[in-house]
Amino acid sequence: MDELRPLSEDEKARWFQFLLSLYDLPGDEVSGNFFSAAGIDPERLVQGGILKRKPRQAVVLIDDDDDGVVEGELVTGPKKGTVKEQGGFGDERGVVRDANALVYKIDRRWLAEEVLKLVSVALDASAIDIETDHLTSLGTLVLKGETIPVYLVRELGDSKVLNDLDIAFRQKHKLGPGVVLSVSENAPRYLGPNVVIGLSSILMPGDDAVAIDLQELQRQFHGGRSLVASAQVAQVIRHGAHAGTLVIPGADALNLTTAYQVQFFEKLVTAATNGTGEVSTKFLMEGMGSDHPKNLFSPKVRDLVVGTYIQHGSSNRYWRLRSGVPDLLTERKS
Repeated sequence: MDELRPLSEDEKARWFQFLLSLYDLPGDEVSGNFFSAAGIDPERLVQGGILKRKPRQAVVLIDDDDDGVVEGELVTGPKKGTVKEQGGFGDERGVVRDANALVYKIDRRWLAEEVLKLVSVALDASAIDIETDHLTSLGTLVLKGETIPVYLVRELGDSKVLNDLDIAFRQKHKLGPGVVLSVSENAPRYLGPNVVIGLSSILMPGDDAVAIDLQELQRQFHGGRSLVASAQVAQVIRHGAHAGTLVIPGADALNLTTAYQVQFFEKLVTAATNGTGEVSTKFLMEGMGSDHPKNLFSPKVRDLVVGTYIQHGSSNRYWRLRSGVPDLLTERKS
């Protein structure tokens, strides 16, 4: 049994970005290839209590160019410290390092404790409250004399996790707008009334301790809040082809997580800002493989969207944004 030897403060600082990527993984089992690609020695993390080594499996899944992932076997390699991958029919798939063929199990509790402690110290956070596997409250932070709530979230690459967090943050609206620090690289700009900031974007370089640039955090927070607070017209801000953010006056920003959702709201925004106001269901849903907007969203998000962001127009065959924008346009015409 390996002797427990916790990571030093220097090691935690040097490997912090990697620890974040490990913390963000959806599952608890990681192959040796993951560590090899990052240049990290998994055995040191085993000694540090963050990983547990699993027995090597004889039967494994192997990537096949023609058939996708197929079942294969690991057999002793030609040299010490290597193994050979064989396909289901005994065909050789190559030689890999024995360490790369191992599978490790993450000690989630230990890893979370290390990550949260490092972040809270860097922020001088007032408290740590683990609410769910994906959401931790870090108390409050004072920015320009304003006390705001601060949170840390993980696994935003999973749309279900993202939607659940969005709903959870909207239920915390009485706490006011705050900062959500995201471990995930790909994250929306907002969750409920909160501004989302990538944790890696505010880390300061250094190998001695984890440090956060509070000025950069403040800049991103106020920039994000200003965009929503100063919105005079509805707009969809695209983040690539398949995601975006709906910003409308008088409401929290809404995350759009599919290309169809983006297209749907772009059509409604166009109608809201050019004076037509409403759009027929047929035109809205054209090319989307469905005949009703509710099918574009999960049940929880659907309940939020209908009534808060959209409503029927002159009849049930038409839709319009629920924000004050169309009403303001109508008032200007009268």
